[in-house]
Amino acid sequence: FPIRKRIIKVTITNNQSTATANPHVQLIKISHKHLHTLLGFYLEPYTVPFNTIFTDPQAKAQAYSWYMQFDGTYHYWWVKTLSIGANSTYTLYMVIDLVEQLVDGNVAGISAYYGNAYLGLPYGQYDNGAKVFINYWNFAGTSLPSGWTGSGYVVNNGLSLPYSSSAYTTTNYGLNPSQILDIFGYWNKASSNQNALFGYNNGNSALGSSGVYVVAFDINTGALSNGDVTFVSGNGASGAYTLSGADFGYGYLLLSIYWPSTSQACAYKNYQQVTCITTTLPSQQIPIGGANNQGSESTIGPFYWVLLRDYPPNGVMPAVSFATMD
Repeated sequence: FPIRKRIIKVTITNNQSTATANPHVQLIKISHKHLHTLLGFYLEPYTVPFNTIFTDPQAKAQAYSWYMQFDGTYHYWWVKTLSIGANSTYTLYMVIDLVEQLVDGNVAGISAYYGNAYLGLPYGQYDNGAKVFINYWNFAGTSLPSGWTGSGYVVNNGLSLPYSSSAYTTTNYGLNPSQILDIFGYWNKASSNQNALFGYNNGNSALGSSGVYVVAFDINTGALSNGDVTFVSGNGASGAYTLSGADFGYGYLLLSIYWPSTSQACAYKNYQQVTCITTTLPSQQIPIGGANNQGSESTIGPFYWVLLRDYPPNGVMPAVSFATMD
C-alpha cells in the first residue's frame, strides 16, 4: 500500500456455538479516540467516512460497508461478511487513506441521513444500504419506494405520516424471526396512546379495527406509560401489551424489533435492549408499515431509513477488536 494509507486489522470473534447467517452484516464500532491511537495521528472525524473502506481476505475482495454515523464519540459501520463460524474468528482490514476519498457509493457508502445532515451531501448520495442489508429503504425523493403503498403519507427525503386516521404506509415484506427490523427517524412527543406507530402491521390505517396486528413503537404521554413500546394484537388498543418499563423518550431515535423465538418479541433503543414480552409469532406474513391514528402532533417522523438485517446467534453480535498493522 502507498505510505499515505494506514491499515487496521479488525478481528471479529463469534463466541457462540452457532454460526452467523451467510451473508452476515456485522456492526463495527470504534471510538474516535481509539482510532487516533491506532493511527498515531489526528484525523478529522468527518473525514473518516469518506476515506475508509474494508477489505475481506476470506472473500478476497473489498467488503460492502455502510457508514451509519459518528455520534461524537464512536464511529459506526455495518459491514457485510461471509458466515462467521461457531466459536471462530473472522478478519477484516480497515483501509484509511489520508488523502484520497475511497467511498464510491457502491461497495462503500454513507447513510443518506448522516451524509445530508452532517456532511452536506445531497440526500442519498453515496448511500449503498441496499447493497449491504437484506432489505433497505431510505425514502429518498418525493415518492414511496417500490413495493410500498399507503395513503396520506408525505415523502420528502424521509417518510412522514400526517395526523390522520387514514394516514398509513406499508410494504409487503413479511415478518421473519431470523431478522431484525431497524427504524431510524424523529419520534414526536405525542399526547395520547398509539400515536407514533411504526413496525410490523397489516397495512390497515385504523389501528383500533378488528384484525389489526401491530408490533410497533408508541411514543406517547397518554393512556400508556410515557414512551412505551406497544405490542398490539387482535382488536387494536384492547389487545395491547402495556410495558411500564419501556421508556423510549422521543426525538431522533434508532429503534429495533425482533423475535428471538416464536414466543418472544423484543424491543431495542440504540442497540440497547429495552424490553421483551412473551407472545406468539403470528403465522401470517405481516408487512412493515406505519400508521398515525391518535394524538395531537401534526406528524410522526420523518423516518430516514428502515432496514432488515440478520439476527446474530442467540441475539449476540460477534465481538470486535482492533490492532495496528506493522
